[in-house]
Amino acid sequence: MSKKRKYIKVLTSNKNKVTIQILNECTINNVKNVKEELASTVDKLKALSIEVKDNTNIDLAGVQVLYSLKKEFEDSNRNITFLFNLNEDMKSILMNSGFEEFIKK
Repeated sequence: MSKKRKYIKVLTSNKNKVTIQILNECTINNVKNVKEELASTVDKLKALSIEVKDNTNIDLAGVQVLYSLKKEFEDSNRNITFLFNLNEDMKSILMNSGFEEFIKK
């Protein structure tokens, strides 16, 4: 039986690609748990898509985890995409923190 996930939700899945949504919060308070759930889900995937929607509370620690996952996938020649659907205040904070290119994609 698979472990219940609290921080991510698998939206679609096949043997090569998974689409995941970050649920509710990806902040310094729980980023370790988010990272562990992501790691156990994406370990052997060839492609990953991650959705971060405007109902998700995300801070710089959360963005750094997603950015490190992006680098890990790129370094191992795997495909990763992100869909950021954030409110304007959250976009502004993250863009002004040096993640403009990452958030704009």
